[in-house]
Amino acid sequence: MGVSDRVMSNLQIDYDSVAEIYDLYVTADYDIPFFLSETANVEGPVLELTAGTGRLSLPLVQAGVRLTCVDGSQGMLDVLARKLKERGLHAELRCADICHLQLQTSFQFAILPFQSFMEIVGEERQRQVLSAVFACLTPGGRFVCTLHNPVVRRTQVDGVLRLVGRFPTQDGTLVVSGFEQGGCPVVTRLQYFEFFGNDGHLRSKQLLRMEFVLVEKDHFECMARDAGFRVLELYGNYDRSPFDAIQSPVMIWVLQKGDAQPSVAADAPQALARRDKVTEVFMPDALKPQDLPEGEAREDIHRFRKTLWSRLRFYAAFVWRFVVLQRPEPLIYGVAVTDRCNLACRGCHVSNAGRPDMTWDQLVTVLQDAWSRGFRELYFSGGEPMLWRDAAHTLKDAIAEAKRIGFFHVHVYTNGLLGLEPSADLVWVSMDGLPGTFDMRRGNHFHQVEHAVRTGPHPKVAVIYVIDRNTAQGVEPFLQWVAETKFPILGVMFYFHTPYYGRDELFLTAEERAPIIDRLLDYIRAGLPILNSRAGLLALKSGNWPRRFPVASVIDVDGESVCCRASDEVCADCGYAACTELTEFQRLRPSALLGMTRYW
Repeated sequence: MGVSDRVMSNLQIDYDSVAEIYDLYVTADYDIPFFLSETANVEGPVLELTAGTGRLSLPLVQAGVRLTCVDGSQGMLDVLARKLKERGLHAELRCADICHLQLQTSFQFAILPFQSFMEIVGEERQRQVLSAVFACLTPGGRFVCTLHNPVVRRTQVDGVLRLVGRFPTQDGTLVVSGFEQGGCPVVTRLQYFEFFGNDGHLRSKQLLRMEFVLVEKDHFECMARDAGFRVLELYGNYDRSPFDAIQSPVMIWVLQKGDAQPSVAADAPQALARRDKVTEVFMPDALKPQDLPEGEAREDIHRFRKTLWSRLRFYAAFVWRFVVLQRPEPLIYGVAVTDRCNLACRGCHVSNAGRPDMTWDQLVTVLQDAWSRGFRELYFSGGEPMLWRDAAHTLKDAIAEAKRIGFFHVHVYTNGLLGLEPSADLVWVSMDGLPGTFDMRRGNHFHQVEHAVRTGPHPKVAVIYVIDRNTAQGVEPFLQWVAETKFPILGVMFYFHTPYYGRDELFLTAEERAPIIDRLLDYIRAGLPILNSRAGLLALKSGNWPRRFPVASVIDVDGESVCCRASDEVCADCGYAACTELTEFQRLRPSALLGMTRYW
């Protein structure tokens, strides 16, 4: 099972000994959207078992969940308490063996996440946990318990020493590795922690001995039913796909106490308010991609970067073929490295869809192929690209590799909540209005994004503002605020909401877009900081521009698409203003030509 949110077992795993470094090496976030969704309509208190340092607790509390956190390690809970205090959040914390819970509160919902049930070794103790949780629930209360699929997990129990990762510390690097033996059914894992100084010398080592048990599906179901639960659902992954005994990586059990109906009132006012708050997600510091130590940064990042002269020669040839000869020349390439996101924005249908992340090897192959086909400008997107990592590789490494290959510029599209990657040539941050307007699309964290932009290390930042039926009225106040507060950005690029899966309540028709575009043109004349060109906006207003423009392509793990990842049926309602900037560049519109020089 590797690293996990813990529970006391027969071995009494000494998590106190790693409490202060736990957030360095435990960076998993794949289950957070699932549990935010599961708890969104729960009005009453929620019980989280094996809460640890708050990997899941902090996002739940931030989303408005009334949480009681139980863990067998006081050291872990001390770290969680400190993080809650720093963020002005509150949750009830209890240090206890979850086999013997004695809580005064009854709960409508309980969770035992991150496959931690498997660290309860021995059937007697496993049954004690299920009975203790059952006793804590109100009639009809639900319990979500996750376990690894033993068929899949057992393939990794082979005695081979594997690197978990290399993680920067204040004075060096932490290297975590481990190996596993056994598996019939108890697995023993030895996990090693090696601390290296900035000079590269090994300073100290630490060993954590762990045990967990591979629990078979039928056995768990029998124990759950004996405890009084009935099975509502069994998922095979966090996208709620059905469990497949051969292929599913996990078993996600949704259990209910007795035969009563769930006591969640989905249509109650408080529940609706909570459901809206599910987008207000806070991601713990431990989930943020970490920079590698300076001494280990790639030395050849700039070795193959093109000189100014070679770029001028490329663009001279490109303009000749693209503008004069009107050929479909490739230029801009997008890589969606992950569809995971720490938000659940209204109108977004490409994030948290359950697709796997792109691996490092896939990413390098994609970049090399794009370069060989003539693409020279690159951007990384998601999901939230700052969440992407493959083993020790992070977005910073992806940017460095792209520059090593020779891409002229590398941009990043982000929501800004996990910081701004300083190695990118330009960072595009999503901000759709001031507080209130912003909240209707992205949740209540405008000031977090503002703080990241104002205090971040990146010298070149631009904003993308998506105009929909809710955010349209916030355009002028936002532009005035940017100008008056000297918000440190190049300017604002305005898109219109594009209905990926059919027209929805946010969609604005061409007739509704037209007066908004007229106002944007007025704002440009007034000198407000708009990155859209006049020509691009006029083309967007008229609709007179080619769709599926081959100058740009984008790829994710499912394959490559020309222009964007939407279906062809969406093209008529497209609101991606960047597309019209490119078409008007080809038409040699002066404002579009000038605009391109500002951000490429």
